[in-house]
Amino acid sequence: LAPQTNDKLLGEWTNEEKDRVLEFVQNGEVYEAIIKVGEPSSYVGQKQITELRADGENTYQDGKLHILQKDKTVDCSISLLDDDRLELKVKVGFKSKTTIWTRVAPQNKQ
Repeated sequence: LAPQTNDKLLGEWTNEEKDRVLEFVQNGEVYEAIIKVGEPSSYVGQKQITELRADGENTYQDGKLHILQKDKTVDCSISLLDDDRLELKVKVGFKSKTTIWTRVAPQNKQ
């Protein structure tokens, strides 16, 4: 399978607090998110999300979110709400938490 060049997930996204930026990249059949901006700075360059798989046009399942501060890994999934917003859902047991991330516009890059 050739990678999709119009893949909407690829690129940089920031969280609601605007204190973390993740860059989503495709690695074969799976997607990964690498920390581009965040605290502590020692986490920059590390993978925050791995094993994410496309499940339809705008949904991604079976991902692993690495909580680096706690050395813990939890399940996650992503739904693209539109071209510039995604919903990241993290599951821990029966609990789940959802956050909205916004695409970093190219003109806003430092």
